[in-house]
Amino acid sequence: MWLTCDAEMIRQRKNTPERRARLKDIDLTTISWYLQEFEVLKAPHPNALTLDTSHCKPEQTAQRILEHVRGTNNGASAADARDRSNGYEGISEEFISGRTRSSIGAATVRQWAKAIPPGSDVLDLGCGHGAPISEALVDEGLNVYGVDASPSMIAAFRARFPQAPAECEAVEDSQFFGRKFDGVVAWGLV
Repeated sequence: MWLTCDAEMIRQRKNTPERRARLKDIDLTTISWYLQEFEVLKAPHPNALTLDTSHCKPEQTAQRILEHVRGTNNGASAADARDRSNGYEGISEEFISGRTRSSIGAATVRQWAKAIPPGSDVLDLGCGHGAPISEALVDEGLNVYGVDASPSMIAAFRARFPQAPAECEAVEDSQFFGRKFDGVVAWGLV
């Protein structure tokens, strides 16, 4: 699920003493990554939720989000509760097009992969079509296994990596190929 916030409300809230005290703990590279990632996907996500939380306490905001998720089958569009991809199947063409042009996350995953011996088996949860995350893992000499709930994206993953085992299923339903792995990546899944 994606949560969109009113920019003016954020500007008003960020200048409070409490907020300034918390800002010192925020990793600005992570925020920058999320801003770039949202630019990659220009199509509106079917599960986007817009809330005005300016009058809510954090627990009230969390409750409203939880109510939305419960009311739409764990984030799936109410119109198609059978879509275990949480809406990604419906926007797969746009997502694949945008994500193919993006290298967001690849450098971080490459650095992480260097700590794993070549030839190790790595599970990519929410692998999508494989670019750039699975691609980086393969480039580092790792054996990639992919799990994604979008049939279109897993088909593109299989076309890109014909040697890589891949399953089309929701991560929360997966048996993870019935085995253990040397590492697991879930870039952008949560």
